[in-house]
Amino acid sequence: MGYFSAKVLANDRIHDGVYSMKIAAGTAGVRPGQFYMLMPRAALLGRPLSVCELGDGWIEFCYAVVGKGTREFSQLRENDDIAANGPVGNGFDVDFINTRKRVAVVSGSVGIAPFVELVKRLTCEVSCFCGFHGGSYLTERLRNVSIATESGAEGHKGLVTEIFDPRGFELVLACGSEAFSKAVTLKCKDAGTSLLISLDRHMACGVGACLCCTCATAEGNKRCCVDGPVFWGEDLTC
Repeated sequence: MGYFSAKVLANDRIHDGVYSMKIAAGTAGVRPGQFYMLMPRAALLGRPLSVCELGDGWIEFCYAVVGKGTREFSQLRENDDIAANGPVGNGFDVDFINTRKRVAVVSGSVGIAPFVELVKRLTCEVSCFCGFHGGSYLTERLRNVSIATESGAEGHKGLVTEIFDPRGFELVLACGSEAFSKAVTLKCKDAGTSLLISLDRHMACGVGACLCCTCATAEGNKRCCVDGPVFWGEDLTC
């Protein structure tokens, strides 16, 4: 699997420093929770972006501008070309999740991205808990949404983990920053609730060769790019 050239169909600012980009690409076999490595022109390494939503011949990504690579992405316009490699990684098992009766989706900031496509495919009862620094985005594409913002701009003022109780659910699905992931993992472990969590790690190659995205598990170190990014929470020791 290598990089291919894709056409940018749209690249819109949806919040302060947050963008939605659609590229023209096939979607057969792509699963929620997988990601693509997108390559900035002025860089040697790609940037991992989670699949946000899939359509007829297009893939959408949601990303925050945090450095040179994503800043370059934000300047792309319709009909520009971008190099992409994917899909990469193990995503969420939709069929398994749909065997659960009550499922909670918990996200932190752009960690909401992989849940747009996933929630579309879920037939079980879903409650979404979404945390942001300021205002929200993408929540209109989910269902049964509760919002927390650290600024108090919307919903509960504080962290999303303050409004989320895993004890009322059979399964929790989560994605967010490293600090968010640790907090949600500990909360689910304390409650005895199963957790499937997509880990956010810096990646260089995206294909398991560089070992810079490892995480500690009960079975030893695992690579987030190819062994994950979705892991069982009870397997994590980091």
